[in-house]
Amino acid sequence: MPTASNARAEPHYWPAVPEHIWDSICEEFALPTASDLEAHVPSLGDIEAVRRAVRVFIGEGTLWPGFQLNDGLLHEPVPRLFDVAMSLKIAHNVFAA
Repeated sequence: MPTASNARAEPHYWPAVPEHIWDSICEEFALPTASDLEAHVPSLGDIEAVRRAVRVFIGEGTLWPGFQLNDGLLHEPVPRLFDVAMSLKIAHNVFAA
């Protein structure tokens, strides 16, 4: 029987996030495009902000959920949580939803 100490991580395939979730996020926080955030980066004062920011992939687009910005700056708890999510192999879209 597998235990926490001897179980191997198996790949997990996440279901697609329903469109109504993206609509809700867009309505409450906005979903700027990648080029919108890249244009905003100089005001962040953090060149690494684009790399650290949460991004989602919807259709052919890459979007940046607005919940990660606080007064126009990257809200630090979000990229820290995102780093943990990535280490756990949680998909970008699932984390954002």
